[in-house]
Amino acid sequence: RKNTFPYKTYQMIQYCHENDPNVASWNTTPNKNDIDDGDYFIIKDTNALEKKHIPKFYMKRSKFASFIRQLNNYGFRNVTSEVVQQQNSEEYIYFRHDFFHKNRLDLLKHIHLPMKASDHSMPAPKKKRKQQQVLCENNDVNEDTAKANTHLTSSLCKRIDKLEAQLQSLFTSSPSRNDVAH
Repeated sequence: RKNTFPYKTYQMIQYCHENDPNVASWNTTPNKNDIDDGDYFIIKDTNALEKKHIPKFYMKRSKFASFIRQLNNYGFRNVTSEVVQQQNSEEYIYFRHDFFHKNRLDLLKHIHLPMKASDHSMPAPKKKRKQQQVLCENNDVNEDTAKANTHLTSSLCKRIDKLEAQLQSLFTSSPSRNDVAH
């Protein structure tokens, strides 16, 4: 269905990949004949995505933190740490879902919000009011948390890079044990 969050996200990533790849794109694997291309998507510029593309594809949700929350709600995984370990990549954010792949619109129908066991027993109007109440209460906290987490992740990656460089420097500049013993 074209009005679902997964479909709109697919359209936005595809649009950015083709028209604004410095903001967001599908992954591309050089020298691999495109076998792994499109297994995950990359957010390269969160500010531009929030200002230019999220409002275009999601009328009500124009905050980056809300977009990230929806990705999490639909089961997308932030795989930034896995990708950064494999590549020497810049400070981008990487997301993946088993049913979200480049050129595979047919898989999107398998992406759903998870149902809670308690949702089945609650009457519809009461359930909707409860959901709205919970969303309103948590909205500000979640946005602040997402921003803080993004900043913290970026800061930690920089610190790790510096520590690795210092460690490498120590190994290359320290005398070997044989030199010390003689």
